[in-house]
Amino acid sequence: GGPARRLVSGDTIRWAPRGGRLLYVADSSLRVVDPDTARSRLLARTGQRPEPAWSRDGQLVFYRIQRGATTTLYVVRVSDGSRLHAPTVAGSATSLFFTPDGKRLVYLSAPA
Repeated sequence: GGPARRLVSGDTIRWAPRGGRLLYVADSSLRVVDPDTARSRLLARTGQRPEPAWSRDGQLVFYRIQRGATTTLYVVRVSDGSRLHAPTVAGSATSLFFTPDGKRLVYLSAPA
């Protein structure tokens, strides 16, 4: 219980799969916040609205950035903000998700 309080100011807010953290987009940046302490930390500066999502275990966040006829897929480790392999796709990539075992990133692609 207790009074309501504002944790974030932004859009595209997503709870971590196991709770305990919120992922959100504010000012073209991807951030994560601990709802108990309201402490927020930057994961990535994206330059545009990234449409992020969590991995099933909550250890990774992925997002896509569309630039012209090319889409770059990014995977960020939540613990330290490091970027993992980021493939580039000719055309658009949508419907991003991790496989149930968390080992592969899957997406739909349409040619440019």
